[in-house]
Amino acid sequence: MNQKQWLAHIQSLEVLVEQNEQAQGEERQCLEQIQQLTSGPLRHFFLPRYLNTWFACAIILFLFSFHTLFGNMLIASFQLLSLPFFLYKALLFLALFILAPLFFYVVGMYGINRLIKNSRSYKRKLEHAKQRLDSARTTARESLQQLLSETDIPPYYLKPYAIQKFKTYFLHQRADNLKEAINLFETEKTFELHQYAMFRFHGEKKAYRAFEKALHFEKHKKTAALVQDLEKPQ
Repeated sequence: MNQKQWLAHIQSLEVLVEQNEQAQGEERQCLEQIQQLTSGPLRHFFLPRYLNTWFACAIILFLFSFHTLFGNMLIASFQLLSLPFFLYKALLFLALFILAPLFFYVVGMYGINRLIKNSRSYKRKLEHAKQRLDSARTTARESLQQLLSETDIPPYYLKPYAIQKFKTYFLHQRADNLKEAINLFETEKTFELHQYAMFRFHGEKKAYRAFEKALHFEKHKKTAALVQDLEKPQ
């Protein structure tokens, strides 16, 4: 195809590429929701990867309540078990006043979280989320199949960020064919990633945000995996 034909072809793909991106985005959201529901409703209070300000507030409140209720018992235990060695006293203090409350906190949160997860209403919620995920996966698969049937452009570049770049190259006569467009894209993407890293390192927030699209393009490489899945026998 010549330059004008490539431009017309890419313009015809824009809607399909956007639809495919939305379908894959919906699948990612559903998968994330499944992971969160599987972790349980109290995940923010004790699971390391979900810890946030809720955990900080909860643990402070728990430690205050625990020491208020059992402070005298802890002090008595400390005095009873104490030996005239500074290191031993420090470790004993850490075990009784910090580690023991944390142990009871985690065990309690885990137990409550497990009880909620085993409830009938929560299981229905999880099942509904799994059905949504199955539907989103089917939609994403069909969307990608339709897109691949319409073009010979490598699946890796069938993203809005890359397609818009290709459109610009052919529109402004910077490329005569797909190979030249891909080479231009890879050069510009590498430059933008470098600029992003440099501005991010120096803390120039407004500057590095201008190059975030290149970063997002690099992060979302699921299209290749989907293509391999489509090629598997049903």
